[in-house]
Amino acid sequence: MQIQMESTDALRVELTARELARFGLTYERLDYADRRTREMLRTLLRGAARITGFTRQPGRLMIEVFPAPGRGCLIYFTQPAPGEGAEPPGVYAFASSEALLAAVATLPPDAPPSELYERDGQYYLVLAARAGGALLEYGSALPADPARLAALREHGRLLAAPNAVSVLRAPPQNG
Repeated sequence: MQIQMESTDALRVELTARELARFGLTYERLDYADRRTREMLRTLLRGAARITGFTRQPGRLMIEVFPAPGRGCLIYFTQPAPGEGAEPPGVYAFASSEALLAAVATLPPDAPPSELYERDGQYYLVLAARAGGALLEYGSALPADPARLAALREHGRLLAAPNAVSVLRAPPQNG
């Protein structure tokens, strides 16, 4: 079992087929309506809290489950920010770091929470909400489907989170 904090509000858990079997489950049998599935998810959250410090906040918790190699699964637990969840996140791709920095400069100071990834020489900005068209002058908007986000979070190199925009705007340190 691999447990990893993706951000302060997101947790990633990877289970093998053998680990699923300990709960009497398989990937194909996972169903939130099933008591065993719910018990497994609660157990994982308790264990993750002890290991990573991830604490579940009151309110909604988004749970996404994807197949993993060897009949295992990958589970993302995400706590939406207050008011978040109705609108899908904005995912933007940039061909260079220069294009990314120019795009970030167009965002308002109160830009939504964000994550920044690098994958295969491209840069990706994930915003908690879609931003205005100014970003499209420097990059392209991508569909924010759960599989795309999971692949980016799993295979991309996380450069900054939970708020990449404020990190990129930070004044240089003298010294």
